[in-house]
Amino acid sequence: MRLFCCVRFSASPDQVDILRSIQRCLITQFDFQLRITAEQYLQYYRGAISQIIALDSTGTINQFPAALVQRFVNTSGSMGSY
Repeated sequence: MRLFCCVRFSASPDQVDILRSIQRCLITQFDFQLRITAEQYLQYYRGAISQIIALDSTGTINQFPAALVQRFVNTSGSMGSY
């Protein structure tokens, strides 16, 4: 799955912290297996969860918005490699 974060703006000197945050915002790619049932994903729609935490193929723990998986969920849930 590829997650993109791109923001451009002009920063005044008092916005240095914001600029540093933007500079850390890189294109991130990680590969992981996902096995989530439709019932489990319903927790997102109910507002009980907003993030998914996944262990990628390198052993790194990644957290991302559950909304990014929505297009891959069907009546069986979402199962596969991303």
